[in-house]
Amino acid sequence: MEKRRRHRWVATLPALLALAACGPAPSSPEPGPPAAHAATATVPVCRPEQVTLRVQYAGGEMSQPFLDVAIRNRGDRSCLLRGYPTVRARGRSGSSGGSTPRDLAVHHGLYERPDPGPARVVLRPGGSAVFSIGTATAYDGGQHLTLTRLSVALPWSAAPLALRVQLPATRPVGRPVPLGITAIAAPRHLGGR
Repeated sequence: MEKRRRHRWVATLPALLALAACGPAPSSPEPGPPAAHAATATVPVCRPEQVTLRVQYAGGEMSQPFLDVAIRNRGDRSCLLRGYPTVRARGRSGSSGGSTPRDLAVHHGLYERPDPGPARVVLRPGGSAVFSIGTATAYDGGQHLTLTRLSVALPWSAAPLALRVQLPATRPVGRPVPLGITAIAAPRHLGGR
């Protein structure tokens, strides 16, 4: 019995040494700007002062309004985007004129637009990318409101860009406004599904 155990251990030893020589197993990349990684070092991350935002399309299906937001590179060099923007919102209730900050419950994906997930998108000068945001308006007993202004921070940036919008929403009783968002992607055919 002792001999068999030793024999298995000796037989396994070359395989373990070969694996150890290969180095540690690859791990997931650390979150952070892709410029820190060799494969993307030639294309810098898009900076807020280099891009503009605008609502490219507004629509809705099944009581779920949404917006497609275009990010345009107005700089003279290509830049890189990857991931999900961070969004904060202001809005007004009913017909009141004042706009106040709104708590959001952000989740990835929305009914009307597939979420491609994070992918590398290179914006050439004058080029654009798109992401979508959406709400819901059919919560029973919820507070109806209109989101009127978004503060959008690009991935790897804390500096927000302002975007004026008219996006109906309903806040469920005692909860924040649900807001779906897709990852930034290459432009796609817009309108309908």
